[in-house]
Amino acid sequence: MTAIQKTVYGYIGLCLLIVLTGCETYQQSTNGLKEKYDETAAPVKLSTAQVQFDQGLYPEARKSLTQVLNTDSANAPAYCLLGKIELAEGKLVPARDAFGRALACDPNLAEAWFGSAVVAQSGDNHSLALDCYQKALSCDSGNIEYTLAVAATMNVLGRSEEAARCLDSQLASNSKNGQLLSAAAATANRLGNRQKAIQLYRRAAMTDPKNQDVMSALALIYVAGGQWQDAADIYDKLVEMANDQQKETYLRLLASCSLSAGQYRDALGAFDKLSVMRRSDPDVWLGMAQAALGMSDLKRARYSAQKALSYKHDCPQADAILGSADYLDKKYLSALERFTRLSGDPQVGGFACFMAGRCYLKMGRMEQAQAAFDKAVQICPESPLAALFMNQNTN
Repeated sequence: MTAIQKTVYGYIGLCLLIVLTGCETYQQSTNGLKEKYDETAAPVKLSTAQVQFDQGLYPEARKSLTQVLNTDSANAPAYCLLGKIELAEGKLVPARDAFGRALACDPNLAEAWFGSAVVAQSGDNHSLALDCYQKALSCDSGNIEYTLAVAATMNVLGRSEEAARCLDSQLASNSKNGQLLSAAAATANRLGNRQKAIQLYRRAAMTDPKNQDVMSALALIYVAGGQWQDAADIYDKLVEMANDQQKETYLRLLASCSLSAGQYRDALGAFDKLSVMRRSDPDVWLGMAQAALGMSDLKRARYSAQKALSYKHDCPQADAILGSADYLDKKYLSALERFTRLSGDPQVGGFACFMAGRCYLKMGRMEQAQAAFDKAVQICPESPLAALFMNQNTN
């Protein structure tokens, strides 16, 4: 080989070495860029999957998560979101597994503990659900949703005293949270502490004056305690807030509570509005008759009772109101005939015997009056009304 050939070959070799070294450097550079791209793209893909999940686009969200996990197989939030998709689709076992993988990657991921609890509770495993909810709360101690879930599950398990302590603890730093106040009120009521329940529901109502669920719950506690006027006041507000579908229900409750509270004018007003909605409902006309009788509006009481009977021929309550109207109108014989006929009725028999006794008293027939009062007590031995007039020659 000549010197010139050696020089040429040496130059070519040097060029090849440079080229090959450049290719290797280029490949390394390309790989590095890909890694950096993947690291940057994963959070973007995860955010995209979250948006898709929120919009109910589960197949699209699942595809985005697959891309994330292909890049980062230890991405706990991605597994957690996958668990939520499985749960939303009713696939409990895949959901449980996905949340489990999320927790394997990050044992402090509160959302994954919460999802695991939901899966357990869906399978009626409330004890396991409580453990998971409590772990979620320990990872995120200020989370209201987790606190409510812990308390609700404790109540299911009959551990209401613990639920109350859990809620009280959270209320110490969230004293105006309506959800916490309502949950604490319901728990207090479950424990039989009606006064505490009332106070908490009142606070919840002050926090959110338009929350119908809170107001309805408070009204029910008043009803259970016989606080008819307090209940009526709430139902009166609910009638004003209600939509067309709700208005009838609240009007009925307002009318009933007003009637029980002895607020006959308010009851009559509510029943009057109901009669427009339900012209052929005998119960509405019966309630109107009772309210009118309470106001001593005998003409309207008779009219309303007759309307009730026209829609429901067998209505002993309406007959009893007609008899009462006759009694108040001093038509004792007519009233006595009606009450005697009703004395054997299982619904109003006790009241009919009592009123028959009063008619006998007005007619000066003392022995028959006493016999009627005795029968009233036999039929309704716990009736305070009958007991009050037993052995008394009163009006």
